[in-house]
Amino acid sequence: MAVEYGFAFPLPQGLHARPASLIQETAARFPAKVSWDNLRNGNSADAKSVLSLIGTDTQHDDPCRIRAEGAAERDVLRALRHLIEAELPEREKEADAGLAAMSGKAGIPRILLLEKALFFQGLPAGRGIIRGRVTVHDPGLEMNAEETPPGLSPAEEKSAYFEAAASLENEMRRRREETQEKTERTVLDAHLSLLRDPAFSAKVTALIAAEGISAAAAVSRTCRIFGDMLQASRSRYLRERMADIRDVSRQLLVRLLGTSAPETRIRLGAPAILVAEDLSPSEFLALDKSLLLGLGLETAGVTSHALIMGRARGIPAITGCPGLREKLRSGEEVILDGSRGLIIPAPAPAVGRYYEREMEADKKRTAARRKSSILPGRTADGRAVEIAANIGHPEELQAAWNDGAEGVGLFRTEWLLMDRPSPPAEEEQWALYARLAAEAKGRPVIVRTFDIGGDKPISFLPLPPESNPFLGFRGIRVYERFAGLVRSQLRAIMRAAVGGPLKIMFPMVSMPEEILGMKELLGQVREELAAAAVPHRPDVPVGMMVEVPSAALQIDRFSEHVDFFSVGSNDLLQYLFAADRGHPSLPGFGRPHHPAFLRLLKTTVEAAHAHGKWIGLCGEAAASPRMLPLLVGLGFDELSMTSSAIPEIKSRLRGLESAACRELAEAAVGLPVGRDVEDLLDAFERRGESGALITPELVRIGSDSRSKAEALQELAVMMEAAGRVGSRDEIEAALWRREDNFSTGIGFGVAIPHCQTAAVRSAGVGFVRFAVPFGWDAADGEAVEMAMMLVLPAAESNRDHLKLLARLSRRLVDEEFRAELRAIADETEAAELISSALAE
Repeated sequence: MAVEYGFAFPLPQGLHARPASLIQETAARFPAKVSWDNLRNGNSADAKSVLSLIGTDTQHDDPCRIRAEGAAERDVLRALRHLIEAELPEREKEADAGLAAMSGKAGIPRILLLEKALFFQGLPAGRGIIRGRVTVHDPGLEMNAEETPPGLSPAEEKSAYFEAAASLENEMRRRREETQEKTERTVLDAHLSLLRDPAFSAKVTALIAAEGISAAAAVSRTCRIFGDMLQASRSRYLRERMADIRDVSRQLLVRLLGTSAPETRIRLGAPAILVAEDLSPSEFLALDKSLLLGLGLETAGVTSHALIMGRARGIPAITGCPGLREKLRSGEEVILDGSRGLIIPAPAPAVGRYYEREMEADKKRTAARRKSSILPGRTADGRAVEIAANIGHPEELQAAWNDGAEGVGLFRTEWLLMDRPSPPAEEEQWALYARLAAEAKGRPVIVRTFDIGGDKPISFLPLPPESNPFLGFRGIRVYERFAGLVRSQLRAIMRAAVGGPLKIMFPMVSMPEEILGMKELLGQVREELAAAAVPHRPDVPVGMMVEVPSAALQIDRFSEHVDFFSVGSNDLLQYLFAADRGHPSLPGFGRPHHPAFLRLLKTTVEAAHAHGKWIGLCGEAAASPRMLPLLVGLGFDELSMTSSAIPEIKSRLRGLESAACRELAEAAVGLPVGRDVEDLLDAFERRGESGALITPELVRIGSDSRSKAEALQELAVMMEAAGRVGSRDEIEAALWRREDNFSTGIGFGVAIPHCQTAAVRSAGVGFVRFAVPFGWDAADGEAVEMAMMLVLPAAESNRDHLKLLARLSRRLVDEEFRAELRAIADETEAAELISSALAE
């Protein structure tokens, strides 16, 4: 007898692709037949099909019913109820947070209004500003093969469809493993889910059988049927998934029609801002990224997969701008402001100057980070902390060196085993590791041996099915069963280490017996290579990952057998708290600044150092600027992270004093709860702020600003560069709001722009003296030759704000003081003069 669960659908955006895939995955774990009924519109679906689910057009608060019948029917209903009531709402909050941050703070720069500039506004979809020429793409790429006649029998047409689907699936899997971009892997996972969706394949085969049409015609019609279904939805998220269905269908048709299929690749002949109606994920992946300056799309959703991938690569983009292809022409010069969602064609000189200054400010900020990144990892007082990169392929090495990596703290090797029918030969592995050693040019490289099992199944290895693989047969635990595979890897690494400082690191170690077994195997490998006179390095350093609490608590025992340790913070955190760190219902668990985790790290580092062993940390915690002072204070010798995080971490590291970090860490481990550690970190960050309201970096003598708009922009940029404010855009907007109420030109050739806002981190005064005076709508009608800006945090009292503003005004109406400001030529002296005046 079937069991049922009735509910009102809880998600504000309706049942779109993300929750549908989670429902499908949950239902698919159980053998029972599971159906989904939308009681508002009468639509029903197989809960094990994503397309079928999203086709129910389920909206927020729709009355729904899930029915389960068969084996484990109550179990699947219980799991789905928990998913819908507890997990889905939390996951949607996290998924929408990035979108809110992207679209919530966009505004129109005042310069565009002042210059009466032509601009087109959409939605910000990729931060950054770029100036370049447009390539308008309007080829009408919709592939319609519904009239393609059958050339085979229905059975053969079905076979052709399944063959095309298998070919496409293999291609998607290959591309998924090759890409290093997490967002691109996520998109390919979504496409694989659509390709394997039972509703899609059932519709294709049903059309072939019922109407005797070709496989190509059936795919094209199925695409149209599901596309129409999504187009009719009231959900923006579902309409955005139309591009995914068209994309998968188009790739199937290419395989079914061969050379007769239309060309779908967009080709850029020169660096360009691509303007198109929409962009499918496969079209984005096929673009020459070296020529892609920016994206301007008409109908793509901000959460479309192509734009998600673009943001991951730092490509400026806007979307939601209908008719953009008709408004622009190929070859036309534009400015694309992805942070505000604007495209400005044929920018006027003043607009061009404003945006040139914006781009220059971004360039300087990036250069400052880059300059810091090429220096060795050191604290302000000279303590060395090696900053290394986590990579998965030698192709990533150059990017890691460019970002300032001092070595490779984690080289993942399990990708060598994926999507292949047999294990890689020793010679293949040797060639890869030898290349790694040679291209490292003397930098240390830690090679982690195959970390398989858990979430990394290998097709040619008969790993047993497990109810909880993360607590089962994985990492070093599988090595005894697959000793031949491990032996060939160790041989290859030891041979390749002749060419550079490679190190061996074993994963998922929990007991000393496991390391002893590997040391015995290493001894055998050395003897084999020596006996065969094969060049190798017999003394390759051997280490282990500390990923489970039992390993962390036995560092003294392990120290007898290994040369170094590396804490895997991601796994150690979730094993310590017995909680999946990504679980939406457990947001308070698994935070790396929790005192319990910090205590475990402290014990681990102290034990390693007590036995003279080097210890590093790799994982998300290593890439967190907020965690950095704690990790430095705990005493880690190395931090390894995704290479893109290295410049910021190195820059932050050089501003830290190791003694202050040790005090911070000691205080943190003694606190009772994680919230207290967060407060402690807040106080630590504020402790580094300068007590001076004005410093030389907040002074500009001989500014080339030509207008109020440029002056306010310049002052906001100065405050951002000095770290006084979080966002120069917000400061500039706040300054303009004050100017809209009344001009801050007080006369005497002086302006005092000011604001009080939450975007200000610490109070500051900025001073600019202009090379050429200009109008400011001053009270006396005179041009302004200097401006002194005041910014205060929102938390400061209004009384303090008014007192400081009054003090500035009194000094600036003093002719003698103004004369000193006009005459002074040195920015340091100007800062000292203004500081003295404020202190009087």
